[in-house]
Amino acid sequence: MAGLSDFIGMASKQLGISAGAAESGAGGLFAMLKDKVGAADFGKVAAAIPGVEDAMRKAPTGGGGALGGLMAAAGKVLGGSAGQAATVGAMLQKAGIGTDKAQGFAAMLFSFVRSKLSPELLTSIMGKLGDLGKLL
Repeated sequence: MAGLSDFIGMASKQLGISAGAAESGAGGLFAMLKDKVGAADFGKVAAAIPGVEDAMRKAPTGGGGALGGLMAAAGKVLGGSAGQAATVGAMLQKAGIGTDKAQGFAAMLFSFVRSKLSPELLTSIMGKLGDLGKLL
């Protein structure tokens, strides 16, 4: 079964980012996903994509430098999908993925995830994502 390591290699090569940044960024996005969809659905995601739990342990935490802090603050002020985009951008920047590559990285990851999940699980998850789902 193909796992997250396949995505990390692909993202690293196509976007010119380090494997560590790709794994950390993916882990951060999966942590955000888990917060939104809950343990039951997320457990199914983790079962379908080996390596997700390991990547989440390498996700960025805390501050994030001036740009990351500014983007996180903007996310809180803007709310909705704009706020979610700023929060995602700040987390990816802290993971080592520049703002010029963040959108492409997120799009690649969500495309990879969609390819691994059943239509039923995907529908359940999308229904729980709210504004974050608009970014997919």
